[in-house]
This record gives sequence, structure tokens and C-alpha cells, in this order.
Amino acid sequence: DLNRDNDGDETWAAFASRYANIIMVVNGHLTASLAARRADLGVNGNLVNEMFSNYQTQANGGNGWLRIVTFHPNSNTISVKTFSPYLNAYKTDGANQFTVNYHNPGFHTGTGKITGRVVTPRTSTSTCGSIANAKVSAGSASTLTDSSGHYALSLAPGTYNLTVSASGKATQSRSVKVNDNYSSDNDFYMTSSSTPPCTLNSTSPSVTICTPANNATVSSPVHIVAGSTDSRPVQTMQVYVDGALKFTGSGGTLDTTVIMAAGTRRLTVQANDGTTIFKQTIFINVSGAQPALSTTPTSLTFASQNVGSSSAAKTVTATNETAGAVTFSSITTSGDFSQSNNCGSSLAAGASCTVSVTFTPTAGGTRTGTLTLTDSASNSPQKVSLTGTGASSTPQFTVTPSSLTFSSQNVGSSSAPQAVNVNNGTSNAVDITSIAASGDYSQSNDCGATVAAGGSCTVNVTFTPTATGTRTGTLTLTDSDPSSPQTVSLSGTGGSSSSCNVSTVNPSVTICTPAANATVTSPVHIVAKTTDSKPVNYIQIYVDGVKKYETSGGSLDTSLAMATGTRRLTVQASDGTIFKQTIYITVQ
Repeated sequence: DLNRDNDGDETWAAFASRYANIIMVVNGHLTASLAARRADLGVNGNLVNEMFSNYQTQANGGNGWLRIVTFHPNSNTISVKTFSPYLNAYKTDGANQFTVNYHNPGFHTGTGKITGRVVTPRTSTSTCGSIANAKVSAGSASTLTDSSGHYALSLAPGTYNLTVSASGKATQSRSVKVNDNYSSDNDFYMTSSSTPPCTLNSTSPSVTICTPANNATVSSPVHIVAGSTDSRPVQTMQVYVDGALKFTGSGGTLDTTVIMAAGTRRLTVQANDGTTIFKQTIFINVSGAQPALSTTPTSLTFASQNVGSSSAAKTVTATNETAGAVTFSSITTSGDFSQSNNCGSSLAAGASCTVSVTFTPTAGGTRTGTLTLTDSASNSPQKVSLTGTGASSTPQFTVTPSSLTFSSQNVGSSSAPQAVNVNNGTSNAVDITSIAASGDYSQSNDCGATVAAGGSCTVNVTFTPTATGTRTGTLTLTDSDPSSPQTVSLSGTGGSSSSCNVSTVNPSVTICTPAANATVTSPVHIVAKTTDSKPVNYIQIYVDGVKKYETSGGSLDTSLAMATGTRRLTVQASDGTIFKQTIYITVQ
């Protein structure tokens, strides 16, 4: 009975991005993919890792695949593995085994991105349509969307007015914040030009249904045109038939068609401006021959898939557009395709069901097949053409990524570690001879002497510049795999240490940056040093009494994300005895 729900973008904007203590969003449900991830900064500068995983369309309802997520506070990393106790195996591809940052490490690359897609809203008879050559602008940067409606802009961190325009469409704009090193995703659903589709009711707010007229006799699908009058921007307009939601579009006008069963129908067009929901309702008489059973889409194309492996499922929706129930005799697939469905033995009038199709190539090259629904509808059987490509797969021993770039680090101070993933995708164990880092870089790892077949390990690389300027090095793995040695190029910048009048009290901590009572922005750059006649074991950062960072030795130079407001910043060191300094700062 809700007026509307929240999609993923709206859930992020209204909830997940708003609170500094949210660090992760996990999700799983049927899509065209098994796994995906992205990372975004919330409004308080906190890093939120979003991770999707769903394996239910694979054999045996998912073969027991599950996610193992391990948090490493000291290295500021989160490692993720995907394991099946049923198969006693790991998924080692980059989508299912990876390492990400735990908290915002405070990147200083000087560049962020705005990405997204520009499309037409979905209708009851079609999916979203791509809008090519739409102009997308922010600041001094602009670009045109590609044939799929995608766009990307690279910009310096800051807040921009993002505008999109296209021929025959109403121009849209919104305020977008660009964060350093991160991508802000913004999709646009463009409706027809803002010119009123008919003479609108002047009352604010109000909805005017232009077409069809009240008590009109029409045939299905019914063409519906409506506009709104509102002193505030209208966010969405929706079509309800007999109280059931049939269409949602963005903006203050709509022009769509909706399939309806014969008879008298209650048609409501409802609008929402974020504060008020308002509507108009009319009655219409739907006559004429009705469609029978429809399937959308009418074809499925699968991406290249390794021979013998199963793809993610793609879905076909079957909709009963008649006034009576339709019974199914069979739902089958041919060729290298299989299906599962929730259609049951019959489908009620106006109802829909979903058929999930999976592609498992038995040979290389183009593979074709057909999904066939046999039923009591007058247009039975309904057929959906299926196409995919089989590809051969050679298991490999891989080291990813192939390069690491570290942000500027003061000379003599150590960066937070960055992770390199070692994956043995072969059927044989690989013996490790050596793992070494050159230049101003050091490494630690959990690889041991052997990486088992199907196994993996992690190498953490740390940057400690010995001089200013660009500093390069190489991580080298020497092993028994034919591709040995595997190398990862390393690059970072050495910066000069911040000037600091260090306390002469022994022992003591001096916070060099930021200054006491300073007003700063998140992420906050923190530099601290110690004075001690004994070796300092470690130095830590606490924010409002909560430990946020720790490193060995007697100095630190790092950046931490902090929520806005007054913050109690403590840097604490230990030589066997704890000593510290505390200041207060204001984070904007």
C-alpha cells in the first residue's frame, strides 16, 4: 500500500550516504551478474564499500558459495574471499576475491569522476532506452553519451552543477560532489520536452490527464499523456490502473502506453515533488481484442562464457494480458541453455512471472537455442531466441594488480599498505622461491612456501620514501609457475617533512599538523613526532576516544576521514609506557 518505493540511487542518497558510521552495504538478488562492487564516500567523508554477490542461479541453487570478509584494522584493509564448503573450492577471479580499503585512506590524486547513464524511462511495454549524444556538462568539462547512453567526466574534487541535455528532451541538472579518487554515479531518466502536453490545471500542486478523456472508450494498449502543475520540481509521475502501479517516470510530464484488460478501468496518474503526493483519477472503458500472453524481451544475448562454466542468469518476463487465467503445458529451452521459472501451472489475468535462463556452452564459438513457452493462450507457443559465445579457458597463476601507485608520503614516514592478490587458478600447487620489493618499498605476505591449486594469498606493500620526488620500485615473485617471475611496478612520491617544533620533554608526543583548535576539512592530514630516549614501539591516532590508526616507530604522517563537528584528536605512543598529546579541532 506504499505510494512508491526507493531504488538503489535513492536509498544511497537518503540513507546509506548520510551517516558516518556506515562503512559497508552488502546485497544479493537476481541480476545479470554473479558479483559486483563499488566504493563511494558518504557526506561525512566516510568510505562505504558496496558489495553484491548472488550465486543462486548456478548449479544446486548456488553450490554453497559464500563470502568470507576479513577486516584488518592495522593495515586499513578488508579482504574478501568466496568459498564453497560443498565443493571445497574458492572463486579466485577479481570479482570474487579482492582487497579494498577499510576506512578512507585520504587520497590526494587531484582527480575524481562523475559517471552514469542517460536513458528514457521504462514503460509497461519496453525497457529503458539509451540516449546517445546527450550533452553532459559539469564545470568546464563536458562530453557526449555513447551509443549505450554512458558518460564519464574527470574533474578536480569539488561540488559541481551537473547538467544533461538532449534533443527533444527536458534539460535536467543536479548538484554533484566529486571526491578525490572516487566516482560519483549519476543516472538521468529523460522525458519529453517540458512544453505542457495540454492545457493544465492551474492549481498548484495538481495533475492533469490530457489523454484519454474521462469516460472515453479506448483500445489496449492505452495511450496516456499527463502533466503536472507545481511550484516545486516534480520528481516522479506514476500510472495506476485499478489501484495497481503500472508505470513510473521522472519529471513533471509523462507520455506512455499501458496494456489493460477489457472493461471499465480506474485510471490514476499520481505525482510526487518530494513533499506532497497529488493525483487525478478518471474512469475509462477498454474495448477491442486484447493481447494474449507476451514475453519480454523477445531475444537474449549472453556474453562470452568459458566452455563448461555457467553464466549469470538473464530473465524473461511473461505477462498475461488477457482477462482470464492462462495454463502452461511446458516451458523448455534448447541448445546450451537451461531455465528455471516461478510461473507455476497457471498465470492469473494481468499477472506476470519470470523465467531465468542460464548459458553453459559445451563448445567454442556461437551457440544458439530457443526458450519456448507452450500454454493455453491464443498466441501459443511464445518463443525467445537465445544466443551466446563459448570461449576456451586456460587456468593461470595471476598477480593483480600489475602496478601500485602511492600518494605523496613524507620522507622517512611509512604509508598505509596496499594489497597485491596472488591467485593460483591452475590445477597444480605453485612453489614460491622468493617475494621481494625493491627501492623505497617493503612487503609482508601470507603466501608461505606454496600456493595450493585453487588457492590464493596476499602481499601487502608499504612505501617509505628515502628522498623527495618520484620513487619507483618493483615487487617480484619468483616461483615454479611457467610465467615466473611475476612483477608489479611500484611508484610513489616522496614529500618533504612538515616543519614542526618538537617538544623536548622526554617522553612526549608532538602533533605537528593540524594545529590545536584549527578548522580543517575531511580527510584530515595528521603529522606527529615523538621525543623519547628509548625506542618507540608504536604510535596511534584516536578520534573521540576511538582508535583509527596505528603504525610502528616514533612518527606518523597520514590522513583520516572524520565526521563534521568538534573532534577530540589524540596521538598516543608507547615505549613500554604510554604517553600522548590531545588537541581539539573543528572538521567542516
